[in-house]
Order: sequence, then C-alpha cells, then structure tokens
Amino acid sequence: MSDHQIFSILSVQIQNSSHFSYLRDTDRSNEANMHFCYYLSLSASLAIFAAANPAQVILSDSCDSLAQFTTTGDVDVRTFGCDAGGCFRMDGDGSAKGTVTIDIDTSTFTSVSLSFRAQSSSLETGEGCEALWSSDGGANWNVFFTHLGASELDWSTVSLSGQSGLDNNPNVKLKFGTTATSAADYCWFDTLSVMGLGSGSTPAPFPATPAPVPATPAPI
Repeated sequence: MSDHQIFSILSVQIQNSSHFSYLRDTDRSNEANMHFCYYLSLSASLAIFAAANPAQVILSDSCDSLAQFTTTGDVDVRTFGCDAGGCFRMDGDGSAKGTVTIDIDTSTFTSVSLSFRAQSSSLETGEGCEALWSSDGGANWNVFFTHLGASELDWSTVSLSGQSGLDNNPNVKLKFGTTATSAADYCWFDTLSVMGLGSGSTPAPFPATPAPVPATPAPI
C-alpha cells in the first residue's frame, strides 16, 4: 500500500466516522469518551504522517530557457506578455507547428502531479492549444489539456494528477503543442512544476479500532 493510499484511508476514517456525533453530547458515556480519545489519536497520527511525508519537487522550470526541452517547429522564448519572467510561445505555421517536450524521471516517487500555466492569443475557431503526457517515452501520448478558439484563454493553471503511469517511472514525457494553422495564432506556456512523495517514507502508527465498551448495568 502506498503512502498516498494510507493517507487517504486515514482521512476517510476521520471524515466519515459517525463517532463524532458523541462530541455533541453534553453527557458523554464511557464509550463515547473512549471513542473520542481514539479519534483524537487518529487525527494526531494523520497530522504527523502528513508532516513527515511532504510533497517534494521533482522538477521545476520557470520556462525562461529551452535548455531542458526539445522543440520542433516555431517556438521561441518571450520576455513580455508572460505570466512570470519568461515563457514559451509557439504558433501553428503550417508544417512548422511548434511543440515543446521535456523528459521527466519520477523514479522512487509516488502520487506524482504536475502543473503549469497556459494562455492563448489570436486563435480562430477550431484552433487550439494542448498538453499531452506519455508514460512510455513518447511511444503513446495522452491529451489532458485542450483549449479551442475563438475565445481566448487568459493565464490559467493546468494540472494533472492521479495517473498511475506518472508514478515511479523514468520514461515520463510532457509535451506542449498547438493545433493552430496560422503563424499569427499563438499558444503560451509558463511555470512548470512536478511534485511527488519520495519513497522510503514510513507512515506514523495509528491505533486499532477500540473494542466496544459493555453497557453500564442498570442500578439494582
């Protein structure tokens, strides 16, 4: 079981528990007090686990340079109109459609997620910007973001998570692209971040579910 699954189980146990109804009673029984202590301990374990297993940065790129990326077609680094600092701008100039691809090694990481910023300009109906990911080094691609014109996309955050193929995989690739058909139709990308939980983390121990307390016998 992964750290992420354990974390989720702990969260669900706390959120879905009917035992919290005891906390609203002014006259708690011994059983209610015991359950209160149990879930207080469970909550503390969850907090310790979260603190001991923070997400780590696998890759971070401000998109000020193409040094880490492979490009095709018409792609350039802009220093104006960007979300922060520099950014990539690509157009759909016929056969020279711009693409930007980066290799991402997520070996030893689980619960991997990625995010970036995107915008469009001068797109026409049917044209768009897109982002794709691959778990097999680019043999197969999965589209997870598409924006189609003619309405423009202002700078927005795009994210991807919950994909098993992203975890513990040295062959992940991310590609930014355009489906535009004109040199004056642009897609912009900025601020790429990839996060994950490192391996070897040990979840904080949590107590077993307490046994029911016998009912208090009626007074004789």
